[in-house]
Amino acid sequence: MQSIKSLFINPTRFFENHPPEHLRRSFWIIAATLAGAGLLLAVISYLNIAAIHAQYTGKFSVEDLPSPWQRLLFPVIWLFIVTLNSIFRFLTTRVLGDTADFATIAHICLHSAAPLMLAGFLIGVWTAIFPIGPNEVFTRGGFALVAFLLMFIYEGWICIAGLRVYLQQNTGRAILTWLAPFAGWCGCVAVPIAILYIALQL
Repeated sequence: MQSIKSLFINPTRFFENHPPEHLRRSFWIIAATLAGAGLLLAVISYLNIAAIHAQYTGKFSVEDLPSPWQRLLFPVIWLFIVTLNSIFRFLTTRVLGDTADFATIAHICLHSAAPLMLAGFLIGVWTAIFPIGPNEVFTRGGFALVAFLLMFIYEGWICIAGLRVYLQQNTGRAILTWLAPFAGWCGCVAVPIAILYIALQL
C-alpha cells in the first residue's frame, strides 16, 4: 500500500526505490489486481444485467449486447496496451540515442499506466451500476472521456518521472518519449485507413 501511495504522490521517489529489476514482481502483482478487477466488473455487470438491458429496450436486442463476462478480458486488454506502449517508447528512446533496455521501458510503462487502469475500472463499475442509455451517450460518455483524459495526463507525469530517473532524460526528451505511443496508435489506425482509401481509388 505504501508503494502505491508513493507511485501516485511522488513517482520520482517510487522509481528511485523500485529499480527495473523489480519488473517481474510488479508485473504479477498488477496482473493479479487487473484479473480481480475484471472479475468484479463481470460480476457487477451480471448482477445488474436486467437494468443494462432495460436501457436499450427498443434499440438493441439482448443478443446484440456484449456479454458481462467479456469484462474478464479487462486485464488482457490493459496488458496488451501496456506492451504496445512499451514498444513505441522503446523505439523512441533508440531513435533519441538512449541506451535503456526494453525491460526498463516496460517497467516504467507498467506503473505509469496505473491511473488509466484505475480510471478504466471505475468507469466500468459506474456504467455497470448505472447503465448509459442511448440518450445519455454524449453527456455521461463525455464526462467519462474527460476523466480518462485527466488520467492520461497523470500517466504522463508518472512516465516522465520514470524516464528522468532511469534514463536521465531531460524534461523535453521525456515528454517526447511519453507521447510516442499517441503517434504510434494514430499511425496504427491512420496508415491502414490511408492504404484502404488509396486502394479503393485504383
